[in-house]
Amino acid sequence: DLVVYSLNSNYTGTNDPIKDLDLEGIVFGDMPWVLNHGGSAQALRNRVPQQQSRRGTVLDRLFALGMDAYGLMHNIGEMERHPDLSYPGMTGDLTVTTTGRIQRRLEWFRIQRAKPVHLRLATLPTPPRLSLKSYSSD
Repeated sequence: DLVVYSLNSNYTGTNDPIKDLDLEGIVFGDMPWVLNHGGSAQALRNRVPQQQSRRGTVLDRLFALGMDAYGLMHNIGEMERHPDLSYPGMTGDLTVTTTGRIQRRLEWFRIQRAKPVHLRLATLPTPPRLSLKSYSSD
């Protein structure tokens, strides 16, 4: 079986069984906010009016980025002092590197029956090993 990985732009974040049927089996990474995954994302999603976050649009992703920027503003000092801390943001798990960069880890999903199903890291397919041989042209 060949696993197909895709950009998150192939899935809009709104369930459309007819449109998403051709995405069956595709694996992609995306924000917890867009896919309404995780306790804090679900709780906040339910409190924000749909028209305010522009669900299913590019603006929806910017809305999540703004929420994370606000949350990091209050936590970044502590995260810089303790690099093992992470912030469970709406765009993914956020960490601060020793050089001060913010790194984001997405959640992974597979489309099954036209709906995204959350994958745990242990269930991600292992890519096949590549055999790299050097050939000389003597």
